[in-house]
Amino acid sequence: MKLETPWVVLLVCLLLAGCGGPRGGGGGGGGDDASNLVTCEGDYALISAEYEENVLQGWPNAQFLSDLSEVADCEVIEGSLIIYGTSLTNVDDVSSLTSVGGDLDIGGNDALTNVDGLSSLTEVGGDLDISGNDALTNLDGLSSLTSVGEHLYIWDNDALTNLDGLSSLTSVGGDLLVEDNDALTNLDGLSSLSSIAEHLWINDNDVLCQDSVDAFIAACTIGGTVQDITGNYGSCP
Repeated sequence: MKLETPWVVLLVCLLLAGCGGPRGGGGGGGGDDASNLVTCEGDYALISAEYEENVLQGWPNAQFLSDLSEVADCEVIEGSLIIYGTSLTNVDDVSSLTSVGGDLDIGGNDALTNVDGLSSLTEVGGDLDISGNDALTNLDGLSSLTSVGEHLYIWDNDALTNLDGLSSLTSVGGDLLVEDNDALTNLDGLSSLSSIAEHLWINDNDVLCQDSVDAFIAACTIGGTVQDITGNYGSCP
């Protein structure tokens, strides 16, 4: 699979996504701390108007947000959260969020400079897609993330220099794609990632050292195949 634009990734995710129900209140019964978390059912989308029809194809019951603060109380989102084509500079309004059961898509947000508001997030049950965010320089806000249940896509983020914010990530349940990040110099932030269940693409990152790519592959268990690791032309130390 060779993905060409953030729009294509969004469309693929929309077509494959499930549907959620309405927003809920607190957690269900049980004696552990997780049961006390504020849980929000269903899927939520903060997007520019042109994507609304496409979102509804994938999530017919999606709740469209006018501001991210509308889900500020959510500690668990059982469905998906889509932040696409907005003018946001940060995602601080979801600083309470600890897990997303479905997909987390953050794409095409030209003014987004950081994802520090996701510092409490520990798991994403579906896909994590970070793409086409031209001003995003790092992923430090994802430092608590330990697992992605399905695919992890990081691509077309022109200012992203490193993946150090993913240093706690240990497993990806589907594919890993790192593509076309023009300023990315190394993969050191993936040093804890020991398992990729399916396929791998690390390609067309103009200043990424190929030795870094090779070292990562040697240290990681890949359940599928290495699809493409070309076009990484950076100078190696």
